[in-house]
Amino acid sequence: MGRVLFLIFLAIIIVFIMVPNMLLIDNHNDKIIMKNNLNLSARVLMDSIDMNISNIDELSEGYGKSPVYDIKIDKNGLIREFYGVLSKNILDEFWYKEIKKNIKVKILVYSDRFYICDNFNRWSPPYYFIYKYDDKPLYISSKVERAYFYEDDGSKVYGDISSFGLTLEERDELIISKLNNEISKYASDELGKSIRIKIYNPNNKDGQYKAENSSFNVLDGLTFFVVYFNNNRFNVFDNDIEASNYQVAGYTLEDY
Repeated sequence: MGRVLFLIFLAIIIVFIMVPNMLLIDNHNDKIIMKNNLNLSARVLMDSIDMNISNIDELSEGYGKSPVYDIKIDKNGLIREFYGVLSKNILDEFWYKEIKKNIKVKILVYSDRFYICDNFNRWSPPYYFIYKYDDKPLYISSKVERAYFYEDDGSKVYGDISSFGLTLEERDELIISKLNNEISKYASDELGKSIRIKIYNPNNKDGQYKAENSSFNVLDGLTFFVVYFNNNRFNVFDNDIEASNYQVAGYTLEDY
């Protein structure tokens, strides 16, 4: 009898240990699958370049100094293609709908501005990367070390960022902060806590910073990325087990 009770007790302990572990393992596998599918789907950025549009107006304004201005992205087409590839990769219709529901925000980032696409697939106006200089907005870019502001008569004044009191690291941190501040308005967990993404600042030379931060980076070129968040909770033997799946995935065209 004692041996039987011992085996029953041992079986209960194994169940209490194995079931939560299996759920967490499944969640870990889901994270890997999710990351791969989102990264692959974001590659449609390359196919969304509109080759038929020439940016005559922008070039006449002097924007041709940066190659990023020589291309246009069909933003609505980008979203259609992204979801199209994602659905083909997922195959399961129910799971695809759940994934789509939990993609909090989609972002297209140029060197000097970015656009946000919400859950209703509506694109925002451009958010420019701006630094306050002498009570004037200073327009900065991740690609060049020059910036500009407008005089009262509408003329542009260009200068190196160092002449405006900015280092490269500070410039990149301004860009990262601007992105995170706007994304946090769209992406938050169930407790209302804003989600912040990690964007690597290549001009930060601190060794610990390099080791701790993600290699995902929107500062290298034209980038399309998404923020996915699903905070799953499982109830096992009256105990809540949290198995959140938080992914930032995207694709960068570094030549732009």
